[in-house]
Amino acid sequence: MLDRKNSAGLMITLGHNSSAVFYDGTQKPIGYEEERLNGIKSSSAFPQKSIEEIIRNVEAAKLQGAKIFVSHWFDTFEPRYFPGKYYDYDYMHLLMNRYDMKLVLLSREFTHHDAHAYSSLAFLENRTNAGVEIETNTHFVVADGFGNEKEVISVYKLSEQKPGELDLVSRIHGYERSLGLLYQYATSFCGMKETQDEYKFLGYESKIEENVSLEGIQLLKHESYRITDYIWTSMGGATPKTEATKHLDSAALLGVKLSYHNEFAKIIERLKEIEVVEQPTSGFIRSSIGFVIQSCVENIMSKVISAYDIENVVLSGGCFYNVKLNNHVLTRVKGQVCVLPLAGDQGAAIGMYRKYIGAFDFSDLCFGKRKLSKKVNINFTSPVKFVDSEEEFIQTVVELIDKNHIVNVMHGDMEFGPRALCNTSTLALPTAKNVAYINHINRRNTVMPMAPVILNKYVECVFDKSENVSRVLASNEYMVMTHDICEDVSLSEKYQGIIHKYPLEARYSGRPQIVRDRSTIIGKILDKANSMCLINTSFNTHGTPILFSVYDAVWDFTKQRALDYERLAHLVILTND
Repeated sequence: MLDRKNSAGLMITLGHNSSAVFYDGTQKPIGYEEERLNGIKSSSAFPQKSIEEIIRNVEAAKLQGAKIFVSHWFDTFEPRYFPGKYYDYDYMHLLMNRYDMKLVLLSREFTHHDAHAYSSLAFLENRTNAGVEIETNTHFVVADGFGNEKEVISVYKLSEQKPGELDLVSRIHGYERSLGLLYQYATSFCGMKETQDEYKFLGYESKIEENVSLEGIQLLKHESYRITDYIWTSMGGATPKTEATKHLDSAALLGVKLSYHNEFAKIIERLKEIEVVEQPTSGFIRSSIGFVIQSCVENIMSKVISAYDIENVVLSGGCFYNVKLNNHVLTRVKGQVCVLPLAGDQGAAIGMYRKYIGAFDFSDLCFGKRKLSKKVNINFTSPVKFVDSEEEFIQTVVELIDKNHIVNVMHGDMEFGPRALCNTSTLALPTAKNVAYINHINRRNTVMPMAPVILNKYVECVFDKSENVSRVLASNEYMVMTHDICEDVSLSEKYQGIIHKYPLEARYSGRPQIVRDRSTIIGKILDKANSMCLINTSFNTHGTPILFSVYDAVWDFTKQRALDYERLAHLVILTND
């Protein structure tokens, strides 16, 4: 058993979206994703820069004797076999000696999926402390690409015998049964970047009627049912054996990829015969495959809900960054739904802390402590506005937004996780024109709508079926759940930038960031702005991670200005030096 007297933990996640977080049980967590510091989108590098940034901002005495929790998705649990791309064995050895730290690893008894589940438990518990009641009959579902020893879906339930613990109900293994890999390999088949562009499929799926006839759509439905049945019927298979010295079964992984690519190619060939298309466009292929795989993941989750008689559910794992899938789950269960906003691997190591030490502070996801100073070492001519007071910052931003300008804002600590939560965001009135213009100056694809940031008092004015909104616990604040848009809002030109069409239906949805505290900076901006909601999208150009420093912000803004032919874009920074 671990000594819990020292509640300090350094939580390291290896692999995709590598990261490091430090928490000692007293002060706010501090943490960074490596991509924010090395500038490489979805970086898989060992998070040395993140660790060093934490060391610069945390007193040495607090690091002394801390536990180091290491989360990963490898088949081996021995650090000496971890690949050097993801893990620096020598650096870790020096770090442990320097601060007398103890290394805590995953094992067959507590795996990557277990860490995901306990991280989501920590998030949920944080909300119960604020008065939210959790039903005792609550399941936890983890679904991602894969975890240790090819685990792909795990189902848990709150333990009745051990309060504060989870009981494993079922574990499914095998790359060929992975919903995450189905989505990932569809991405590369369609000519997009794996582990980066998966989110675009929801945009392409919504355009299915523009690209495919009703007869073709019926074929795609049939194909999605066929793939669903194949995955589901295979889920009772035996756990595959792994070699302890290998971090993954690369041959099996490649085999699944080739198999899916072959299946997708056959689907397109069958569809071409119906549509009489010789050279299908990328839009035709992406909307068709997007429709199929989205149907598959929704169908599989419906079967999981039915098979395990799930009434209340907490979701984690990369698959649940799929906001439409989360809405599908919401419509299939009777009770509460909670989605961990750190659904990807960034949050898994936090689950290790929760398991072995205790509660984690999930009240705020802005973990990235940073210095915002106007004394930036860069020559620039772009009009950057530095302000020293919160009042001036809010007033400046509101005035620009009300003039229908595009406002990049930077203040406070940087967001941890994939969503910009208005500390490093681009804000604007929620029109389709503004979405197109923001995408233009950022060199982004225009396929997806943007998310609305909205005060709680306006939620019932913008979103339909308020009973569904109220069944979501703690997740509506993080843009990980979609809700139906009211009809009058969906028809208004003022709000076309934040609505997303359901495929094959005359309904629209949006994925809100609901702000409940009007005393925060974004709360005050929303209170003063002349709109029920604003666009909130991350402040960064295409291929660049969410921005960390003033230097990063000024440089990225300069790239925006090169395409800002209407001179609508602004950068406003609230200094803290």
